[in-house]
Amino acid sequence: MKTGKAILLGCGIAVVVMLIVLFGGGVAVYKLAQDPQGMRVQIESPAKVKVDDEFEVRLLVVNEREGKSLKVASIDWSEDYLQGVTIRSCEPLARGSSLTGKDGGGSYSFEKLVPAGATNVFTFHMRAKRVGNFKGEVDVYEGLRLMTVLAELEVTE
Repeated sequence: MKTGKAILLGCGIAVVVMLIVLFGGGVAVYKLAQDPQGMRVQIESPAKVKVDDEFEVRLLVVNEREGKSLKVASIDWSEDYLQGVTIRSCEPLARGSSLTGKDGGGSYSFEKLVPAGATNVFTFHMRAKRVGNFKGEVDVYEGLRLMTVLAELEVTE
C-alpha cells in the first residue's frame, strides 16, 4: 500500500502543479494581450506620393497616464507596407534596427520615455520605391504590450 499511496500522492501533486502552470500561463497571456493602458498612438502620413518622392510619416505617442511615464521600446513596420517604401532615417535616432520576417519588415528600437501627460513624436523619413497601394500595421511596443495603427499609402508614377 505504501507504493500505491506514493504514486497517488505524486500524481496528485503533478495535477496541482499543472493546474497552477496552466492558470498562471493563462493569466500571463491575458495580461500581455491587453493594450498598454493610458497609451494612445496616432499616425500622420500622406495618402498619395509619387515614385522616388521623399516624405515623412509621424507617429504621435500620447501618454494619458497620470503621474506615470511610459517607455516606447520599439516600433515595428509590417512587411506589406515596406514593400512600397524605404525608411531612410528616423527621429529620434533609433538605438538599433533590424529586418524582420522573410520579406523584410522593419523593427526600430528606441527605449524612449514619454512623461505623464506628454506626447512624443517619432518621425520616419521615407522614400517611395515602387508603384502600388501599400497598407500594413505599425506596432508601437511598451515592453511586450503593443498598440497597432494602420499605415496606408498610394504610390503613383
